[in-house]
Amino acid sequence: MRRALGLVAAAVLGGVPSLLWPEWHLVAACVAAASAAAGGIMLPSLSLALVGAILAIFAFAVALLTVPAGNALPAALLMGAAVLAVLELSALEERAGRAGLGPGLLRATLARLGATISLAAACTFLLAVPAALLPLRWSGQFRPLVALGGALMAFAAAAGPFLQPYTMRRTRKTVGTGSSAG
Repeated sequence: MRRALGLVAAAVLGGVPSLLWPEWHLVAACVAAASAAAGGIMLPSLSLALVGAILAIFAFAVALLTVPAGNALPAALLMGAAVLAVLELSALEERAGRAGLGPGLLRATLARLGATISLAAACTFLLAVPAALLPLRWSGQFRPLVALGGALMAFAAAAGPFLQPYTMRRTRKTVGTGSSAG
């Protein structure tokens, strides 16, 4: 199940930029990115998955230069969810794969990944809706606030790995005792 989810996320990672701008140079970069991300899932290698994710983000940035603004938000949400899923699932297998990956640990990791993606989507909509509803003359003054919100979300995503030992300890305690409360 973990590998199937990871391969779907790797396909989405390479497919979103290709669908936004189907130019052959970009499609070739997206195939390379999806292959690297899929290799990171199958081998398990977090560094290979990270290379695939970075290449896909670069391809996505190039594709965003050509797409109308209306298509960018759903594509960005899908792309962000795919990047999170590929990196989290490859890191999970690399960390816990040798010790045996039980269903409780996988369930807890997938629940945490779903909560992270849901929170990121909610924050994105909270930033995007006011920006879309403001009059055009105010949008220039509002952009620094939107950028600050994006920077705070990026900081929170970067701080996540530092909280990983705490969350893994809590997950092991919950899975080990069989209780649902941490």
